[in-house]
Amino acid sequence: MSIIDDVCNHLADMPNQTLPIYPMQFPSDVINCIAVFPTGGGVGGNIGSKPSMTFGSSLATIGYIDYPGVQIQVRYTDPWNACRVAEDIRQWLDENLPTGYLRCDTNRSIPDDLTASSDLTAAGGPMYRFSVDFSFIKVRA
Repeated sequence: MSIIDDVCNHLADMPNQTLPIYPMQFPSDVINCIAVFPTGGGVGGNIGSKPSMTFGSSLATIGYIDYPGVQIQVRYTDPWNACRVAEDIRQWLDENLPTGYLRCDTNRSIPDDLTASSDLTAAGGPMYRFSVDFSFIKVRA
């Protein structure tokens, strides 16, 4: 499974989370929702870097280490709810790793407002977007 699938499935298990979750896109017909986007990754989380080749001592190598990154965006008709859901996701992922992942680090301590002027004048009313970014560490055998 990809990091996007892993995170989407993991968010679906988040307590009290009722918004639909979409991989790598926002649908045109749903306003209140969550989308998960890849942001790169690599050694130490540097975009464009290759995964490290080994994990463990030279005598006990168990596989590759990947450092994938994701951005989770929350779109909502109300800015307070968009920010609140993004913050709930940030706190939950800080404490609950997807299966098979060794670590999850938040790249920012608060949700970031990504609302554009076109979002505020969209058909059907305003849409607000807030995001949280994460770097993960995963062993790949």
